[in-house]
Amino acid sequence: MHAITDILKMRLVDIQYLEWVVFTLALCTWTAMYFLFAMISPVFLFKKHFNNLSEEDKVDWNSRIVSTVSSIWCTIGAILILDDIMHSKDPLSFAYNSIYCRVYYSALIGYLLYDLILIMVNPHLREKGIILHHTLGLIAFPCILHLQLGGFPPAMFFLSEATTPFVNLRWYLDKCSKKGSAAYMYNGFAMWLGFLFLRILPIPLSTYVFLTDFKFLCKGFTLVGGIGIFGVAASGFMLNIHWFFLMTKGILKVLKGQSKDK
Repeated sequence: MHAITDILKMRLVDIQYLEWVVFTLALCTWTAMYFLFAMISPVFLFKKHFNNLSEEDKVDWNSRIVSTVSSIWCTIGAILILDDIMHSKDPLSFAYNSIYCRVYYSALIGYLLYDLILIMVNPHLREKGIILHHTLGLIAFPCILHLQLGGFPPAMFFLSEATTPFVNLRWYLDKCSKKGSAAYMYNGFAMWLGFLFLRILPIPLSTYVFLTDFKFLCKGFTLVGGIGIFGVAASGFMLNIHWFFLMTKGILKVLKGQSKDK
């Protein structure tokens, strides 16, 4: 298995403008996937529920399938990158670059651009939090690739996409009239745990890396650029805290309701 991986690495490294190639392929792939599911969802995928949706919800349904596939891709990439980082000389650092970074981060940029275009074309999808999330990613990850700063904090941000399938499943269960089901409740709790361990608890360690590696950041970005990148990260942290607060509020509301019923 390692031999196959090494061969693939060598082949990919030889490709000129690898980041641009992967970005373009990803952008085209995610877009094609959306239109593919737009064609097959009315026929194959829970067609009874899908055909009863509004036109706006049908767009959301198909976009969330693509979102789920993308998040699985991101999770695989994050695990590979973090595993590689843990075997490097300085795991808790920004100074890191590998073929995994170049491929997976470039693909993520392609997805973020595809999804942002879809959001802007469909006004009902224009949630401020999502637009901010995607915009921050489109600012940060090209800089990370250009300056080879794909270390621990960006990799943890990447891994946080593992929570997306739970968010999407929650929406699907709601649209399939399963909001009061046990599956909806268990998925909500799993989503809360995912946010806690993958988005909230890593914040102190990521902040520590930012502060200890700040001089290194400034060498690549200048002082203003370093502060700007920290500001982008801080905005992402605050956004995750906000979402986690809303989830916690919802879980407490459900628990209080159950205790009253007893």
